[in-house]
Amino acid sequence: MQNTILLLGPAIRCTNYEREFHVEASTPAEAVSLLCRKFPDLRRFIYEDAGQFRTYLRFFIDSEACTCEAMHEPPNRESIEICVTVPVAGG
Repeated sequence: MQNTILLLGPAIRCTNYEREFHVEASTPAEAVSLLCRKFPDLRRFIYEDAGQFRTYLRFFIDSEACTCEAMHEPPNRESIEICVTVPVAGG
């Protein structure tokens, strides 16, 4: 399945400021993992030492918020857009 990954916020520093990537993978989590193989610094940004997604990250699939667990489920479409971002807070 064709996946488009969009990185927003500070994650782009790990990819030479590229924001959009196309990856063939069966699940969103696999797509992110494959992208991290290409950019090792991104792996440290996205994953904790134990291999789990960092808790402060937010994931969206086709503009809908999803949980880390949902990232491991195969989507029911031929292609999806995965957005990885860090929430911004302030006031």
